[in-house]
Amino acid sequence: MSAGDRAQTKCLKNLLFIYNTESKYDQAIRDFNKVIELDPDSAYAYNNRGNSYNAKGNPDHAISDCSKAIELNPNDTGVWSAKGMALNMLKRYEEAFVAWDTVTKLAPKNAAAWYAKSATLYDLGRYRETILALKSLEDISDNGLDSKAWQLKARAENRVKD
Repeated sequence: MSAGDRAQTKCLKNLLFIYNTESKYDQAIRDFNKVIELDPDSAYAYNNRGNSYNAKGNPDHAISDCSKAIELNPNDTGVWSAKGMALNMLKRYEEAFVAWDTVTKLAPKNAAAWYAKSATLYDLGRYRETILALKSLEDISDNGLDSKAWQLKARAENRVKD
């Protein structure tokens, strides 16, 4: 990549951050396409285009982009999280669980990932594992479980009793 292409890519990345924060996802996708054209090995571009697709409600495209970003940068928890969200949207819970499990292994103090992993386990009908994952969340949270997590825990405990 030439110095000019690197400079253009950097400018586009900054602009795209603004597009995503302003919910201008179509424009972000178009410009991420340009970044990928200039730098086809940009995990950042694939990840953020995937985030834009997720935000637009197009999880299939998001999964494709996230998979490419993971291929380029397998330790990026943000990409794994975006893929997990997209898979959850499609109710592909087994695959989503793999994504969330990866995030919690790479970043064991990521509370949002622990909650998403717990909710995915619940959707899979794995209620005892849901409770254990929520215990891990509680252990890393300074303030314990929030109301959403407590509700999930109560629902899982009720299912275990049945």
